[in-house]
Amino acid sequence: MEKVTAMYVFEGKSFDSENEKGVLVGDKVLVSDNDGTRLYECQQTKDPSKVVVNLDVNDTNYLNGRPDMLLDLIKEGPKNMKRVTVYRKYDGEIDWEFAELGVLYEDRGIVLQCDNNGLIAFFEAKPLDGHENAVIVEEGAEDLSQDNPGFVIDLIMGGAGR
Repeated sequence: MEKVTAMYVFEGKSFDSENEKGVLVGDKVLVSDNDGTRLYECQQTKDPSKVVVNLDVNDTNYLNGRPDMLLDLIKEGPKNMKRVTVYRKYDGEIDWEFAELGVLYEDRGIVLQCDNNGLIAFFEAKPLDGHENAVIVEEGAEDLSQDNPGFVIDLIMGGAGR
């Protein structure tokens, strides 16, 4: 995976102000901003650090409804990660009814939680005692990527929190 700049084409136009940082994954680019994380088809440019996402040709977000896809992409990265079930605490108790998929960055104590729409959030998490491959996020935990979309890309690339 390589960090790249995604340049968007929409209605035949491209604006530098709409470029985003992303991670190149094969013929697709993973991008993240305050509205969420998306995976788009892209084309390489002459500059290997830039790709074009032509929304006029294909505006499909390949993560919609497929949280497993994002988790599997990330799992292919650093070896200190593992797939987990994420539980949350509410009113001081674990909510056993509501669980999401996630990837735990074991050496950092951070979990990437992904819902069925492909929306992700990052939280500090701890292993859940007595439950293999499960973590607990404390009540009131703050999404570490909120107002910091670069955090998502840097974490995937292995740079955040180090």
